[in-house]
Parts: sequence; structure tokens; C-alpha cells
Amino acid sequence: MKEPIKIEKDHNKKDDKISKNFINEIGFTRKPEEKKYNNSNSYKESNDNNINFNIISKSKKENVPQIMDINIDSKVNPFERALSSGKLHENKENFNQGSNFNNNRKNNNNFNDNTTEDFQIFSSNNNDIINQYIDKSINKVENVEKNFNVFEDKNKDDIKHFNIINKFKGLEEKNDNNLNINSSNNIFANINTYNNKVLKQYKNTKTLMGHKDQIVSLIQLSSGNICTGSYDLSIKIWDISKDPKKALVTTKCSIGFVLCLLELKPNELLAGNSGNCIDIFNLADKKSVEPDYRLFGHSLWITALVKCDENHFASASNDAKIFIWNSNKKNKLRELLGHQDCILTMILLENGNLCSGSADKTIRIWDWKNEKCLSCKKAHNDWVKSIYQLNSQILLSGSDDRKIKIWNLNLGFLGELSGHKNSVRTFCKIDDNYFATGSFDNTIKIWDFNGKKCVNVLEGHTYNVICIIKYNDKLISCSSDKTIKIWE
Repeated sequence: MKEPIKIEKDHNKKDDKISKNFINEIGFTRKPEEKKYNNSNSYKESNDNNINFNIISKSKKENVPQIMDINIDSKVNPFERALSSGKLHENKENFNQGSNFNNNRKNNNNFNDNTTEDFQIFSSNNNDIINQYIDKSINKVENVEKNFNVFEDKNKDDIKHFNIINKFKGLEEKNDNNLNINSSNNIFANINTYNNKVLKQYKNTKTLMGHKDQIVSLIQLSSGNICTGSYDLSIKIWDISKDPKKALVTTKCSIGFVLCLLELKPNELLAGNSGNCIDIFNLADKKSVEPDYRLFGHSLWITALVKCDENHFASASNDAKIFIWNSNKKNKLRELLGHQDCILTMILLENGNLCSGSADKTIRIWDWKNEKCLSCKKAHNDWVKSIYQLNSQILLSGSDDRKIKIWNLNLGFLGELSGHKNSVRTFCKIDDNYFATGSFDNTIKIWDFNGKKCVNVLEGHTYNVICIIKYNDKLISCSSDKTIKIWE
């Protein structure tokens, strides 16, 4: 076992050059072969626009709260409105007068003097009741229409993706016998509460530029800044609130492409590269542009770095091996063997086990402390490029076969999602129900896990989307198009 090498820094030394043919020799970022998938079967695109939104349809009353069917017609006399309320039945004499008026009106559109006199007597005796009911009826309709118009106007985009008709149905059932002005306000209060939970519509608000080649790694540092690694052999640290064309720090990894990053502890950054080694940088030294130490052991590219606990971290490689390292002494402790081809992705599960995906099309779960493979599953029909734990029970995987597959933590298959037109390269959790995926089709898709559908597509990158992270309420993505995009 080679000991960590202390690097003597020579700031006058020119960067080593590396042949880009090396990319194709190993194939870490190989472009998948174009495959003819049957869109009518496995790779059927989701239809996001086919939304049945009946709540504004007057012709389907079963989907509309009764309060929204109130109709104030200027041609209907005030007595008929008052009569419909049932409040005038207590005064039989006045009620009969009103009935006579109503019958006369139906038989003769040209009211005679007697009819007019009858109505005047009726109106005079019941003026307060009639006016009160008319005012309430008008206010009821105006409030409902005003609230709904405001709701509709604010949520034009959301209506494309979210069918809230069931929300109305539940509220209608609860308020069926009590639909008045107060209940209408309650309905719209519930709508507004629901609307606040509806997924926000992300837009690209800023683009960071500075790398000269593909950006293939992206993490958030404990300082709040973000860190990117690129095929231009550099690592850049960015403050996203400042100049989008100027990084705070740029370091060099002259031995190869920067493929993966890990902040082991504050100011200690690890970078796996195509030189088959792990570089260790001290970020506290702002003047340092080269690594302080370099760890050797793998025979091919380092593709993933994961912190196992406070004293250990793991590295995965295209040599199909996982190494467990001592975080303090920086020495290799053990190897995990089992994959038959390049390991392309690796994560730490919430239960402390490791999970890896490979070009051998399998997913493996590891007890890294005891060097045991706990589970192995042939997961996809092509390379497994990404794995993500959505919650304590759900695992997601993405592949060059364009599919997103859903698993339990024992690798029991639960279902799949389709929609991307190329390799699914990265995942990012938005909240308990929504997550994002980045693909080699240049798009980011937002998925409703419970609804099992894509609800939004973010377009802006012009080449492969490699990584996505959540940054407060924003999403940040990096791409082979050499840019970092911020979505708000």
C-alpha cells in the first residue's frame, strides 16, 4: 500500500497536459449508443397538458360548489329572489300578495296598475328582508367570483399541471348543507392553503461561467459557497450572490479531469480525478492552487467519493472497486469487491450502508464495516449512472436506458418512470414528494412522486446535465455546456 504523498509545490511548474482520447479509453462519460426505443411501450412520454379541470365548468355541477351556481338575473323581480329564500313564508298575507303578483307577471308581461300596486304594498312591508337577501346574494356571488378569478389568475401555470378538483369535491361534501358566505370563504381559504403547497415554477435567473470545459461535479460547501470540478483540470469555488463570471477560488488538479468532489470537513476538500488518485486541498490557504496530498490505490478513474462517518470515507472507481479510507491518517483500510464493471455512482444510505451502481447494470448495497455485499440486483438494461435515496423507504436509480426505477431499501422493485430521451444522470430531492432529474437530453425534469408523473421541464442547458443540488429554495445545475445555472 502506497503511503500518502506530500506534494512539494512548485508554482512555476506548468500544468501537465492530458490527452482527451483518455476519455474514450475509459468511457466514464461515453455517449450512449443511439437506441431505437418503442415509444408506445417502455418509453412512453408523459402528457402533462392533458389535465381535466372541471371546477370552472358550469355544465358539470357535480364538480362545482353549489355557491358558484348562484345567478343574479336583472330580469327576475325582487319578490322571486325573496321568495326563493323561504324567509317570507312567515307572513302569509304578504306571501299571498307576492304570489298574486308573480302569477300576474307570468300571464301578462305588461303589468297593470293593480299588479303594480300589489307589488308596492308587498315591497313596502318586506323591504328590509328583500334588500337584505338581495345584498347577501349579490355579495355571495361577487365574493366567489372575485376569489376564484384571483386564484385562477395567480395559478395559470399551475393549472396546467395540478388537478385540484378532488379538493373541491371534499370541500363540497363537507359544506353541502351549509353553503353560505362563510363557507365560500372557507373553501377559498383551503384553496389558498393548498396553493401554497403546490410546487413552485422554477426559472433560470443566473448563469455562472468560467470553466473552459465540461463541468462534471458540483457540491455545496459548509461555508455556503458552491464548488465545481471540470475537465479543464480545475476546481472553482463560487459565491452565487456575486459576479457570475468570477470564481472566488480556482485550484488546479494537473494530473487529470476533476470527476467528483467531497468536503471531508470544513476547508478540507477531496477531489477524485482521471489520474486514478484523490487530491486533498486545504481551502483555508487562499493562495494554494495545488493539492497538499495525493492518495493512490485505484488503477482507473475515481468516479465517486462518499463520507461514511467522522473517521472514514469511501472511493469508487472504474476499476470496479470500492476503497474504505481512514479520514485522519489518509490510509486505505479495506476493499469492497463484487462489481464486474466500472462503478459510476455511489451514495451513503440513511442506515449507514453504502449503495453503488455500475456499468454492469447492477445496484449493490454494502455493509462497508464488515466488507459484505448485502444485496445485488440487476436493475437496468444499460449502465446505472445515478442512485438517490428519496426518503427512509424509497431508493431511485437512473440509467442509460432512460428509465427511472423505484426500489425499496432491500432492492425490491416498486415501479418506474419514463420521460427523458437520454441517459438519466443525476437526482435531487426538492421536498417530501417532488424531486428533480438531470439528463443527457439537456433537460431537468421535476417529478411528482405520489402522482408518478413529470410536472415541469426546465430547459436552458445546451448539453448534458450532469449534477443538480438544492440550495435553500433554489436548484443549481451544472452541465457539459461549461455553465452552472441557478433556478428560482
